[in-house]
Amino acid sequence: MLKNDEWLNNKHIGPLISIIKRSQTIYLNHNLQDYNLGNGQAFILRKLYSCSQDNKINQDFFVKHFQIDKASIARSIKKLEERNYIERKIDPNNRRQYLISLTDEGKNIAEEIKRYEEEWENYIYEKYPNEKEVLLNNLKEMAILSLELIEKQEEKNE
Repeated sequence: MLKNDEWLNNKHIGPLISIIKRSQTIYLNHNLQDYNLGNGQAFILRKLYSCSQDNKINQDFFVKHFQIDKASIARSIKKLEERNYIERKIDPNNRRQYLISLTDEGKNIAEEIKRYEEEWENYIYEKYPNEKEVLLNNLKEMAILSLELIEKQEEKNE
């Protein structure tokens, strides 16, 4: 057990989710340090790997998906392109947009990231094997409600 675990007795969900997310980030960063990837870069690679048949997505997708500003996404994508993990091509349907896809090297790294994510999740769920789906569904619903609240707030401010 962790030393001085009183801080885990928090009755609010935000700090607990933050601890879980931060610990996953630390775990992934430790295991991916040979690739010199930042957390955002790793998630871009994983998302490209998992969400598209031909693995071509435009930058705006990442802005919406990660709720991160365009400049941060652009910096991450530039670094990934410099390392030859992704390539960008002009979208034939919108010449102002770039379609982003994984290179073979990027696919290999994305598979490593996936393996480490699964390893981390398996460890986390080890005590609750029968409750995994319920927990995931509850967290998904909470995420949806949280995003809806942000949308309502933004609509109110317009």
